[in-house]
Amino acid sequence: MIIFSSCQNGKENTFINKSHYTVEIGDTLQIYYSTNSCCQYCQPNASQLKHLRYAGSKIIEAAPKDCSGCSQTSALLFIAKSKGIDTIKDAIIPPLAPCSDTLKDLVNYIINIK
Repeated sequence: MIIFSSCQNGKENTFINKSHYTVEIGDTLQIYYSTNSCCQYCQPNASQLKHLRYAGSKIIEAAPKDCSGCSQTSALLFIAKSKGIDTIKDAIIPPLAPCSDTLKDLVNYIINIK
């Protein structure tokens, strides 16, 4: 018999991304993701965004210190710098997998900046 187990921090992820956002110039947008040591975050089109500026990331919910392999929730921060529409693309991919626009499981977030 094989039993799979994982560490859980007992919290349900309450940070949910929307498929469409409307923001104003100067607003900061947060795109949330959860990952652990088994996966990596992929955002292949960061350099192609015309109206948003990547401003770094921050940890929203850290993994417990005594739980190897537990997930943590983070947010990517984008600042709206000009009027227009940008699309942020992302995915969680296995370690060492290439991060590119050709991934079949990319999620799109359409951002309308007023």
